[in-house]
Order: sequence, then structure tokens, then C-alpha cells
Amino acid sequence: MALVVAAGAAVDQADANGATALAIAAGLGHLEVVRTLVEAGADKSIKFQGPWQGSLTALTIAQARGHREVVDFLVNTPLCLA
Repeated sequence: MALVVAAGAAVDQADANGATALAIAAGLGHLEVVRTLVEAGADKSIKFQGPWQGSLTALTIAQARGHREVVDFLVNTPLCLA
């Protein structure tokens, strides 16, 4: 992921379902990917309309899936580091 970010990838680009890389990584519990994306300036406040009711952020997805380390990182990191 670091190479993709270093190559200039748009870190907040959403897929066809509206999910960003940050939302996907948070939902899968990939802390190092979440860290890399946030450090590259990924917007933690972006809401994604998932298959659930209402819109979700990376934080709420990580909470729902029980990824405690990701939740702690997202809670304790400023909205934008870049």
C-alpha cells in the first residue's frame, strides 16, 4: 500500500459501491494499511452507504466488526495528518 500511495494514488477514491480504501481496510482490520492511508491524508470522516442502514465511516465499520486496534488508532489520530 505504501508504494501505491507513494506513486500518487488518490487515497479517498471510492469504488463502485462508494467504499474508500480506508473503509475497506478498517473493515478488514488491516491496521498498517489504515495507518498508511491516514498518514497519506485519507479523510476519516467520509461516509459510505454500505449494505447496512445509514452511512458509515471507517471508524464505525471497524467498531461493528470488532477491530479494536483499528478503532483505537482512528479515535486517537487527528482527522488529517497530511
